[in-house]
Amino acid sequence: MRPQKIVRMASLGMLAELLTLSEIWYCLDCGRCSRACSQQVKGRDIIRRLQHLAVTGGIVDDGFTQRLEEMDRRLYPRLLSDMDALLSPTL
Repeated sequence: MRPQKIVRMASLGMLAELLTLSEIWYCLDCGRCSRACSQQVKGRDIIRRLQHLAVTGGIVDDGFTQRLEEMDRRLYPRLLSDMDALLSPTL
């Protein structure tokens, strides 16, 4: 996932393209992009808003949010844990 790409597209007003971009659904909601941004851009907030617009605008099907929540419940906690383990310094 490239949050910089999403933020750049948003700043260029490419809303229609963003709402159909599968990358907006890859966000783990971990906040790392927001913390790392030297310009203090809140990437996580932008992505969450885009997801909301995609849902309310009918870009995704009715069952999509339930499937996403199930994936979130099963996959993301493990992925974040694995990422933290890989990024932590070894002693």
